[in-house]
Amino acid sequence: MLRRCLLFVSAACLAAIELPGQVAGGPSYCLVTPEVTDNYTALLDHFNGTTTGQVTGQVSYGPGINGLSSALQFSSGSSVEYSLSGWYQWTSDYDAAIGSGAIELWIKPAYPRVAGDFLIINWYNSSTPLSSGYITELGQDANGRLTFGGWTSITNNPFNAPLSQPHTKLPLSGFTHIAYTWSPTGTALYVNGDLEAVSLLNYYPALNPTVYVYLNPWGSNVAAAVDELRISTLARADLMKCAN
Repeated sequence: MLRRCLLFVSAACLAAIELPGQVAGGPSYCLVTPEVTDNYTALLDHFNGTTTGQVTGQVSYGPGINGLSSALQFSSGSSVEYSLSGWYQWTSDYDAAIGSGAIELWIKPAYPRVAGDFLIINWYNSSTPLSSGYITELGQDANGRLTFGGWTSITNNPFNAPLSQPHTKLPLSGFTHIAYTWSPTGTALYVNGDLEAVSLLNYYPALNPTVYVYLNPWGSNVAAAVDELRISTLARADLMKCAN
C-alpha cells in the first residue's frame, strides 16, 4: 500500500484559543465543557493529570482551556500511543457506505514550528516510525498550515482527490480545535467549529480490528500540548468549539 497521500486543507476562518481559554480577539467568556462517553465513543482522553495512552519519554500536565481541567504537555521526543478497536473493516475497493467516524482534539503546535504530523492512525504497533500502514494523518506543513492525509482502499482511493489549498496558519500562541468527520454522505474538516473543507467522498480510514493512534508520533515534536482527544464511531454534528 502507499505510504500516504498528503492533502492540504483550507483554514479560512481560523480562530485560536488562548491559554487559559480565551478566544484570540474574541470574548473572554468562552467556556468549553468536557466531552462525555456515550455509545458512539471509541476513545476519549481528558488528560486530567493522567492519560489512558502509553507514554514514551516525559510528559507533564499544565493549564488547559477554560472549562477543562488540564492539558498534556509534551517534552522533546515524547509521544503517546493508544490501541483502538476498529468498528468496520475496510475492503480492497472503495465503498462509500462502509462506515462513519470522527476525530476531535485540541492541539497547540510546538515552538519553534516543526512540519509533520501531530496525530497518526496506523495499522501497526511500533516504537519507531513505520514505512507503511498509515490510514489517517493530521499535521501541519512548514508554514503551519493544516495538512490531512490517509488511506482508504487499494482501488478508487478517495485520498487521491485533493481538497482545497490552505492559506492560514495554526497559531503557536494557543490551542486550536480540529475535527475530522467521515460518513457515506461525505467528509468534513472543522477548525474551531468552522467548516474548513468538505467533500462528497467518504475519506474513511481503512480500519482493521485493531489499529494504533499516535499523538506527537514517535517524538515528532510537532505538538507542544494536546487536550480532549475523542474518536467516535459516527460523524458527530456537535462540533462547535468557540468559533468566532
